[in-house]
Amino acid sequence: MLNILKSTVDPFLAQSETETLRSLKWTHGEVERLFGKVRDFWEREQKAQAPPLDAKIKERTRLWLDAISFYTFHLIRLVVIPNCSQGDEMAKHISQLLDEVEGFGQQVTKDGRGFFQDVVVARSAMLKLRPGGYPALKTEIADLLRSPDQDRILVGVIGLFAWVCSVRSMNIKPPPPSLVQHLGHLILSRRPEPMRYALYSGEIIVRWMPKLIDEAFKSTTCLGLRFLLKEAEYRDDEDDTRALIPYALVPQIREYAARFAHTLKLSGVEDNAITEWMIKANNDPLPMVRRAVTLSTVPITALAFSPDGQQIAASGYHEITFWKTADGVLDHRVAGLSERTYGIV
Repeated sequence: MLNILKSTVDPFLAQSETETLRSLKWTHGEVERLFGKVRDFWEREQKAQAPPLDAKIKERTRLWLDAISFYTFHLIRLVVIPNCSQGDEMAKHISQLLDEVEGFGQQVTKDGRGFFQDVVVARSAMLKLRPGGYPALKTEIADLLRSPDQDRILVGVIGLFAWVCSVRSMNIKPPPPSLVQHLGHLILSRRPEPMRYALYSGEIIVRWMPKLIDEAFKSTTCLGLRFLLKEAEYRDDEDDTRALIPYALVPQIREYAARFAHTLKLSGVEDNAITEWMIKANNDPLPMVRRAVTLSTVPITALAFSPDGQQIAASGYHEITFWKTADGVLDHRVAGLSERTYGIV
């Protein structure tokens, strides 16, 4: 099945837009055929076994659906959309294909995490073809981030992160600051998995797109970091059921929290929680946590002062950063550039 799915990407390479649309229609039928095979297998096993259905059968069906979703996502987001102009017919076929991937996956697995994640990520890239879909995508991701179900929250965080990445790679409209605020709430949510994803994604969003960060986000995030100063402490008893954060997750949570605090500090945010995290991280026994609060290891290949001497520009990885010379605080970034910059005028 994986070989069949992989072959669906080939017709899209080096084709005109008309040929790409024809290939997309063919792929639509191919995915439907694969869905039919999975559905037949599922129904046959349901009839052959008394409930509850064997876990191996569920897992096998789930893996097939993930494979279908994975290749559909890559085909749509990375091949079709970047190579096509805006067009209702193309957008209609892609939307229908995404809806079928999502709908059948929900019907069979009753679990939105695997296939649904790919669908939401692909929909962020759909804004390239259909800019009018901005309100619908905003609503969809907001509903996921507010869900009581942890798996759906994780899908929402990944969808928001993919949207930000699509802004950089496809030059589409960015998500609103009100959507980014949800990440601050997740850090305060006392749920380890959403918290971990929110820390990782939030830090990158602050670094890449500081204009999306408002005072509400800063305030909520600093409250969350203050709360983690205690909850993410190292402990001796790995079986302590009273602990909020599982023993195995403590190092990674500390690393993400320290990096987030460091990025907020560079962005000019001042809070006691940030200061305390910087102190703790600098003295942490784990190297990965200590490295989280050190300056970037990306080599600086170009530097330049502004004409008035108020700022200094420094090259980075696919970006140029602008720093205030008076206090060393990061002023803003220009992202989406080539990997290395060797001269700044």
